[in-house]
Amino acid sequence: MSFSSEIQSKIEAAAAAHRLPSELVYAVVEVESGGDPLARSPVGARGLMQLMPATFIEMGGVEGEIYDPAANLDAGCKYLRLQFDKFAEIKDPHERMKIALAAYNGGRGYINRALKLTRKYLSREDARVWSLARLTLAYEECEVGGRRPDWRQIWDYVERVWRRYVERLYGV
Repeated sequence: MSFSSEIQSKIEAAAAAHRLPSELVYAVVEVESGGDPLARSPVGARGLMQLMPATFIEMGGVEGEIYDPAANLDAGCKYLRLQFDKFAEIKDPHERMKIALAAYNGGRGYINRALKLTRKYLSREDARVWSLARLTLAYEECEVGGRRPDWRQIWDYVERVWRRYVERLYGV
């Protein structure tokens, strides 16, 4: 997917500001919105990085600017970086980013619960590997507030973003 030079410069700036690989941010934007700054999901997520309005505001966005590409990218990158930083116990940066992507997409509560179940049924080390930790998202015990995650969608999301990231990173 190609982006206008204006969107490219905004992606590069937001990625750099939040210490994220620009290739990863491109991949998130491709999967989340297809590069459409006016995208809106059926559940109300908006803009290039498909942020919910409350998350956009929480990340420092100004009400009414959620569709502004620079503001949306800045808030989205800040939110993704926050997810990455909160999983500091996962030392491998690739595994940590996959888990951060799952939290970005599916909600941190579900991912925290899945990691706790992974530690319970597998091991502490297994909770640091996305391919193992993701399995517990499907467990009936993986619920938050009486609700279960859409684990298939989360698995698919991480896979699609990661595949695009690797393609951009290595030009394959």
